[in-house]
Amino acid sequence: MQGGVTSVVVEGTVIARAPRTLATLPLEKGASVARNGVRVEIITVGRGLTDTTVGLRETSVRVGEHPALQSDFFGHGTLGFALLNASRAEASVLYKHASPRHGGSLVLPGIELHDETTQFEPFPRGENNNRPERVDDAWMRGATLIVAEWVMQSRYSVRVETSVP
Repeated sequence: MQGGVTSVVVEGTVIARAPRTLATLPLEKGASVARNGVRVEIITVGRGLTDTTVGLRETSVRVGEHPALQSDFFGHGTLGFALLNASRAEASVLYKHASPRHGGSLVLPGIELHDETTQFEPFPRGENNNRPERVDDAWMRGATLIVAEWVMQSRYSVRVETSVP
């Protein structure tokens, strides 16, 4: 600003996405679904004294012009997961836990493959990597896993200009 800047212009693109349900799975080890180039399998359902975790394996391939799907981590994925207890009309988004993540993507001419096994938790980690809360057993007995794809609904450009006093 000291160098004589008198105005600032910010330009960008806003992308609005909405979830589309791909499948609903029973919350049990081995349950899986394959659809639209994506396969999701429940590897573990962990019930510790202080936390709840769900281990998932995601495998996907490029279908036509659509890249191989993968779960969201820091805003870069298009697959989402949630626990749903329909009898209580309650749901909880699953958050990817960074540490026990195994896998990656492979891009070769004509082939794009993503294969990853990750632990998810129904609450985001707090400051200092605090453990999330544990979901009670009664709630989990009635829960299912929702697999969703975040689909683009609209896209538009934005431009903001302001004067610097």
